[in-house]
Amino acid sequence: MTRSSVFYRFKQGAILFLWSIMLLSAPLSLKAEEYLDFTGWTLTQDDMDYNLSIIDKMPDYSVTHIQLSHRIVTRIDQFDDQEIVDRVKTLSDHIHAHGGKSIVWAQELSEESQYFVCYDLEGDDMQTRMKAYRDALTKLPEIDGVMISFGSAPSEPYTTVPSCGLSEILPKERYKAIIEAVSRVVVDEFGKQVYVRTFYHSGYEIPFIRSALEETDRPIIAMSKSEPNDFEPYYPLNPLIGDIGDHPQFLELDCAGEYWGRGAIPFVAVEYFAQRFHEARAAVKGGVSEFIGSTCRVDRYEYSAIGTLNEANLWAQSKLINNPDEDWQDILGSFITYRYGLSINTEAHQQLFNIMRRTYWVGRKMYYAKGEWAFKKGSELPSSNYDQRLHLLLIH
Repeated sequence: MTRSSVFYRFKQGAILFLWSIMLLSAPLSLKAEEYLDFTGWTLTQDDMDYNLSIIDKMPDYSVTHIQLSHRIVTRIDQFDDQEIVDRVKTLSDHIHAHGGKSIVWAQELSEESQYFVCYDLEGDDMQTRMKAYRDALTKLPEIDGVMISFGSAPSEPYTTVPSCGLSEILPKERYKAIIEAVSRVVVDEFGKQVYVRTFYHSGYEIPFIRSALEETDRPIIAMSKSEPNDFEPYYPLNPLIGDIGDHPQFLELDCAGEYWGRGAIPFVAVEYFAQRFHEARAAVKGGVSEFIGSTCRVDRYEYSAIGTLNEANLWAQSKLINNPDEDWQDILGSFITYRYGLSINTEAHQQLFNIMRRTYWVGRKMYYAKGEWAFKKGSELPSSNYDQRLHLLLIH
């Protein structure tokens, strides 16, 4: 055997060895391109000490983005208040210290009972909106992105009457005009990211939002609840998942159990989140939209998942983003080992596994009946006999 042939065989063997090391070090059930890269948390409480302590937990769950919403900030005009400016700056700096990005919610339209709106980008109304974002980002360059939220805004675009010669403008064009106006400032002037929350209350709004996102050429990222309207396990997957054009998209999930006992009654929904991840990935498969991950509500005001059994839901999100194909049983089992120090395959581990898994199914049977809310749309009991009778009529 010549020296050159020996060298050739050695080189072949070395290459095969390196390839085998690479394959063994990667999860066998997941291709590299299927890893997701958006792990978000959404904070709703304005308790600064609490929020700072939650942000400190970002590394434990590989969180990349934190959304500041609800009682922290919901409208870009609120940055006229120095207290809110200082609050968001402090939280954003803390998020950055942990390597994450800060996103603030901005409901549009933000004016109460704004019936007549000029959607001309050069008109006073859109110019006023653009100035509000310009002023806010000038005061707070720490913000990395803005989440436009149309649903539950003080004035929702489809309810307004277009003015200034645009009386025939379609609802989808109203959404597009706001996205265009906001992104001209946030993206073009400040180099930040614009996100669009696709939350809606009624089915007839779906075509408006779908068309607006499909047709806009602005570089937006969409956030969609995993269900139509609000979080409800019996609902099918949100029809907007994978159907918004070529924009990246991530799920909005509820880890704190806003409608499921708010942590006081555990709702460990690990298998439910795994189901939604699988459905979302199937919905975008073969399409032009990219599924990039999810964000989870850590709390509903003073009711937090942290420190309760519902913390397993946060663990599930981080695991599913790292490996969307991971079995939910392995995820829940690993949380029990991590959080409670119980070795897998022990009797204590199995008992706690069964208890935690059962909370999800108990919750479904308790809060829902025949696919409808059993109580109110929330975790509280009906406030009157009328509420109770109304729900009995709905479910029968």
